[in-house]
Amino acid sequence: YRLKPNEVVRDYESTILKELDLKLEASNTNLTRKNFLGSKELYIPEVHWDLTTSKVMVLEKIDGIPCTDIAEIDRHGINKKVLAENGVMIWLNQVFRDNFFHADMHPGNIFVDVSNPKSPTYINVDYAICGSLSDQEQFFIGKMLSEMFSQNFKAVAETMIRAGWVDNKTSP
Repeated sequence: YRLKPNEVVRDYESTILKELDLKLEASNTNLTRKNFLGSKELYIPEVHWDLTTSKVMVLEKIDGIPCTDIAEIDRHGINKKVLAENGVMIWLNQVFRDNFFHADMHPGNIFVDVSNPKSPTYINVDYAICGSLSDQEQFFIGKMLSEMFSQNFKAVAETMIRAGWVDNKTSP
């Protein structure tokens, strides 16, 4: 089987059980907060450890607008170019600098701080699912990015095959 359904179910079970442990999520939040302290791109709310257990997590209150609320972003005069650049920098820093990344990035977890419209920052929440990469995985991702920037899409496909992320019988 190419899909390996039993492995997929075991992986989901493990991930869901970890996601339900709010002390683990608080630790992930805390580590990411430390990684981005003083950042001009990303703010992570502080964990209130004295109120946090494996079943309850309490964070500092944030003030931001959902990243999908473009009308509100425009109404505040947010510099969307800077916001987009910040998003790229956050991802690059998480993957290559810290090797610890938010693995559940969807719009419900991303807010925009509107206090400085010319230099806006993101506010991220929900660090239940995080990940890290091996040196080899980081190398392959870096190589694929370089190939994409060079618009060498065949090389991207070949790198994905070489990395084992795509079946080696696949034609690039």
